Amino acid sequence: MQKSEFLTQLRAGDPSHAIFSIYFFLAYIFIAGCLQKIGKEMGKKHSYWAWIPLLNLYYLCELVDAPTLYFIGIFIPPITVLIVVAAWGLLSQERGHQRWFGWLIVLPLPFWFFTPYILAFKNRNQKPIIVEFPAPKKHKPEEN
Repeated sequence: MQKSEFLTQLRAGDPSHAIFSIYFFLAYIFIAGCLQKIGKEMGKKHSYWAWIPLLNLYYLCELVDAPTLYFIGIFIPPITVLIVVAAWGLLSQERGHQRWFGWLIVLPLPFWFFTPYILAFKNRNQKPIIVEFPAPKKHKPEEN
């Protein structure tokens, strides 16, 4: 579709392209932020790579310690989806969840936000923070 056709559809009252463009942009921003947070928590260098197109896929492979062959396979169209899904599955397993949970990234719309959010903010490998308060002192009645 050419640019003029896109603008014509927008003027004609068909905002679907604009809505999907905004949605994909927001999904990209959200996923990049989650990958950066995961990378920082895992102690990986170059967490800003999560924001750079194509380099973020390399960073995803680096997070799961996948061989470089995974990243090269991303440039082969039929294999791209399989490698990205496998990498998200390994990342899910690395974060303490079941591997199939990372595979949900292949499902559209809500899972593009749901899966990265859970992996970034609900790490099962972390030890829970337990705050212990001192026991209250028992009040002894005064003796006369």
